[in-house]
Amino acid sequence: MYLPNAITPGNSDGLNDCFSLLEVQKRWIVDFEIFVYDRWGEVVYSSRDKNFRWYGSVNGQIYPNVVYNYIIRFKDLYGERYLRKGMIVVLK
Repeated sequence: MYLPNAITPGNSDGLNDCFSLLEVQKRWIVDFEIFVYDRWGEVVYSSRDKNFRWYGSVNGQIYPNVVYNYIIRFKDLYGERYLRKGMIVVLK
């Protein structure tokens, strides 16, 4: 599963504006959840929709140059369950 490690929602170039799955990845996922955590371990974003799009905002604000951790759990078409953990940086 490919996931970006940085997004740039505030630079207005239309590239890498949000954290999301690629369309091809969504086709083989049947059950999905994501949790994004701040550095204190608080959940700042969560979704059960594989079509999620997180633009890096926390309480309506985008904080540039901040690292967030995420956990993604999903099940594929064959019933296999997966867990992915990683970091995403929100850049300006």
